[in-house]
Amino acid sequence: MIGRLLRGGFMTAIYAYLYIPIIILIVNSFNSSRFGINWQGFTTKWYELLVNNDSLLQAAQHSLTMAIFSA
Repeated sequence: MIGRLLRGGFMTAIYAYLYIPIIILIVNSFNSSRFGINWQGFTTKWYELLVNNDSLLQAAQHSLTMAIFSA
């Protein structure tokens, strides 16, 4: 019984260690501040810049093309 609880607690700690940083990155990606140290408001500015960056979109397209043809 105690072993099962320890195993469950250990797995919970591992999943928290893996997923909490991802959740923090997702939340901070909507921060209007350039740096994630302090929250300055909700914005989608960074995603707008991402969609409007032609060279980045072209690089992503080339990567996807290579991935499809190499699979």
